[in-house]
Amino acid sequence: MGKITLSVEGTTVGTVAAGNGITVSYEVNEQDSERLIKAFGEMQAQRFMLSGIDPSLLKEPTVQGIVQAWFDGVINQSIEQVKTHEREKAARAAQQEVPPLVVTSK
Repeated sequence: MGKITLSVEGTTVGTVAAGNGITVSYEVNEQDSERLIKAFGEMQAQRFMLSGIDPSLLKEPTVQGIVQAWFDGVINQSIEQVKTHEREKAARAAQQEVPPLVVTSK
């Protein structure tokens, strides 16, 4: 049995500000854990191959490297989601600031 855990520690929001932190955990069985690591390892290898790096310079990926790359991707996707949300929110606010045009025919 494996476990995937995300922990947030800091002093900024909600329970984190109270010093309690937040931990979210998921359990995963051995078979699915193996599938996850294998798939992310294959995807990581594919990204390297598509990057144009000389294959002779590549090292055999480690489980630690695969998991680190996976979580880097999770964090990067989360950051992009926040930026997209903020852009859309700013666009809506800017749109509301534009006064309507009134044109009437005579």
